[in-house]
Amino acid sequence: MGDKVEIEIYVPLSSCSCSFAKFMDKVWSVIIDYMEDINYKVLNSQSREAYQKGILGNGLIINGTKKFSSTFKEDDLRQALEEEIARSGL
Repeated sequence: MGDKVEIEIYVPLSSCSCSFAKFMDKVWSVIIDYMEDINYKVLNSQSREAYQKGILGNGLIINGTKKFSSTFKEDDLRQALEEEIARSGL
């Protein structure tokens, strides 16, 4: 069995949650089906790390390589997760 897929979710933690609630709802609506196969963490999009990774505002990164902005399509995220899960051998 392989390693779990890593997801970094970036949101502006110092802002009102209303500024990223819809984004988080959209993320959860996809990743909820894959909880056994993923590890996730929520990080500050206003951090140096986010800046270095090219994240502005809301976004997420899968396994350090696949980046999604706040305007991602759920089907695209779902497909990317399934590809990464298959690749990891889970």
